[in-house]
Amino acid sequence: MRTIQFCWPEGKAGAFTASYDDGVKEDRRLVEIFNRYGMRGTWNLNANFIATTADPNGRVAWSEIQSLYAGHEVAAHGLTHPWLDRIPDERILMEMVEDRRRLEAAVKYPVKGMALPFGVYDRRVLAILGQAGMVHSRTVNATHGFGVPENFLEWHPTCHHAADLSKLWVDFTDRKESHKLFYLWGHSYEFDRNQNWEIIEQFGALVRAALDAGGLWCATNMEIYEYVTAWRRLWCSLDGSSFRNVSGTPLWMRAGETLIRLGAGETVAVD
Repeated sequence: MRTIQFCWPEGKAGAFTASYDDGVKEDRRLVEIFNRYGMRGTWNLNANFIATTADPNGRVAWSEIQSLYAGHEVAAHGLTHPWLDRIPDERILMEMVEDRRRLEAAVKYPVKGMALPFGVYDRRVLAILGQAGMVHSRTVNATHGFGVPENFLEWHPTCHHAADLSKLWVDFTDRKESHKLFYLWGHSYEFDRNQNWEIIEQFGALVRAALDAGGLWCATNMEIYEYVTAWRRLWCSLDGSSFRNVSGTPLWMRAGETLIRLGAGETVAVD
């Protein structure tokens, strides 16, 4: 029986994603930095606080959301950024559904991811998020690890950007696990408040170097979710000699030393 191993797209050695909250004006500068270094991520917005008219000194406006976050993912953050664990079930559902509805009208695609406001939640909250159609939600509980979550509705990031990013990046690149994932989170206004934009510039240079070397996949939170979920649904014969990709997402795996691509709906026999 051949040894089968999970791989990121094209057999990349690791994956990177990020998640930033609140839709503040500093997002404009941070998105530009992300784009320049090839980083990709998810931007979690509160529809009730998005500006009605464009103002370079104010919060992001409805008119710029689609272009500003192009190439990334727009996700929810609660209509009014509430403490979800302190409000009734119906209110939790309304906060998420109405946030989704307004954001979807702006970006023209389903919004099914989010970051938990204040990072707080309980089992009741997670259950209602599922009822609202959410498939991934980020906590603020940093692991300083590089695994993928068992439950994407309780997705703990690797670290906040105030952590020792250089050391964590060395730890990440030294790891040999095929499923390793570096997940960064924060708020863009923190760079202005702390006058330390150089932190993300320096980290971006590390990410860019890994991208240029061909060993890293940068993706949105939703792309990570879709890929891992599709891989977990991969059909496998009992003797490990054949596989069927029942998803619409191309998948990669290693059989011994051989890298195999399974197209959407494709069945592959392993010699």
